Amino acid sequence: MQLTQLGRWNSIRELDTLLKRMPPQVVIAASEYGFIGSESPDTKIVDLVGLPDRTIVSNGFSVEYILAQKPDIIWLPHQDYTGAITEILDSDGCALDYNYYPGVYDYGSALCRTSLLFKSVQEITEEEFARLYPGLRMSDYRALPGELSDKA
Repeated sequence: MQLTQLGRWNSIRELDTLLKRMPPQVVIAASEYGFIGSESPDTKIVDLVGLPDRTIVSNGFSVEYILAQKPDIIWLPHQDYTGAITEILDSDGCALDYNYYPGVYDYGSALCRTSLLFKSVQEITEEEFARLYPGLRMSDYRALPGELSDKA
């Protein structure tokens, strides 16, 4: 069963709600984060499209660079960024270190299972998932390695 689309603005607002429940040291990689950044100014946000990041602006998108920032959560960018989405999902780092949930918060989310914060990030995300998608279990929507970009 496909997840109900929240819509761009509702996805941003719901992700903001999620982040406000997270431990203060959580790191998120995202592209649509202007509102989120203004609402949670102390949250470290890794910009997937690199607007304020001189490394990405100068060198272009690099999944290795993004993953080196060790985001606890990756909120995949809008489908307009198909190249970045494919690079993230096809990377060894994503396959080895992240649980990917296609369609969660519309664009898909990935949680770093090697993070020291993983347990609390996972629990909070599952609670928010249950609120947003009543009657569904987040674990049923996890993509397994080998099918990551097939579900993007």
